[in-house]
Amino acid sequence: MLNKLLCVLALAFGFHSAFAQPINAATTPDPWGYAARQPAPDEVIRGGIDRLSRFLATPEAVSNDRIRAFIEREIAPHFDFSAMGKWVAGPYYRRLNPQQQQRLYATLREMFLTALARNLGTYARPLPRIDVYPTSQGRWAEEAVVRARVSTPGGYPPVRLDFRMYQTPAGWKVFDVTANASSAVAYYRNYFNQMLQRHGPQALLR
Repeated sequence: MLNKLLCVLALAFGFHSAFAQPINAATTPDPWGYAARQPAPDEVIRGGIDRLSRFLATPEAVSNDRIRAFIEREIAPHFDFSAMGKWVAGPYYRRLNPQQQQRLYATLREMFLTALARNLGTYARPLPRIDVYPTSQGRWAEEAVVRARVSTPGGYPPVRLDFRMYQTPAGWKVFDVTANASSAVAYYRNYFNQMLQRHGPQALLR
């Protein structure tokens, strides 16, 4: 239960197109010029976790309808499901027509938000302690990594989360998260690749 919640918690901030290109840090230290007016990556993560933790501590967190409303209001806007769809479909993406692409985005969105709502609805108290550490540089100029440590009062070993983020005109977005070195986002790529391999692009329209 804890690991499933960590996966959906870690994914609660957004995704990045798999086809984005690195930018040279030596020539473009702030490629879009947004640093002066955007929260830092660790502030984005800390703020999202704080909002989620406060919600889980309220009586509203026992209502399925209110959980879903919270997710739609506070979590879903941080996602780019079209970019994620390109990433999870991989080479199959170019074989999808516009209708199939839209269906992929919608299916992916519904799968994730439904799983998140289900896990939040069954989450046991007390809440874990989540420590968020300062931002570190990623593998290219516009990438940042934010590390967090999740400790539970029930004796479970601490879990390390690494949030990989990139900078956009709308702010910093998460494009992958690992929990103890296991990628949560990779699950969706595996799921859709298996479906497309077995049934082809038409499976998205069923």
